[in-house]
Amino acid sequence: MTERRVFLDCEFIPERTDNAGLLTIGMTDNNGNSCYLTNRQADWAHAHTIPFMRLAVLPKIFCASTGQGAADVENWPDHEASTILEMRSVVADYFLLGGAPKTTYAWCGASDLFRLQGLWNHNWTMMPRQIPHWFQDLEGLLQIYGISESDLPVQGQGKHHALADAHHDKAVYDYIERVRTK
Repeated sequence: MTERRVFLDCEFIPERTDNAGLLTIGMTDNNGNSCYLTNRQADWAHAHTIPFMRLAVLPKIFCASTGQGAADVENWPDHEASTILEMRSVVADYFLLGGAPKTTYAWCGASDLFRLQGLWNHNWTMMPRQIPHWFQDLEGLLQIYGISESDLPVQGQGKHHALADAHHDKAVYDYIERVRTK
């Protein structure tokens, strides 16, 4: 059996370090399992005041069943956006799929891990054991193996969409492994 690797990305309001700052979380693994969640309790009004969010992030967050954008997330059907408690449950279950992952990866991922652990208020006694306490930074691996960022696979559409970014992180990891094992 192949060691399970999870690739994590979050979209968030930088200055909001509480759960209201988490907009979305996306995860995928090397076994083809993916998870994408939108935070119903995020501070969407604040996100809309940030030019970068308005231009690069929010247009990619929409309700699949109604086509509503992030400005209307409070009115989305329950299955389209989740409360923090619902997100905790789904994320904890995801990290148990096929056994807890050996390693979690993210691009410049300190903030992503911070947001993930923030679902449990950074309380390790409350956080299920399968939730990662550490991660491997993909940009750090580039430095270790002497790989230039310009050599990496180009991300197509979806940049700044948490799940698309997580899938791209997996592609970057696969590239690093091909170079490393040549």
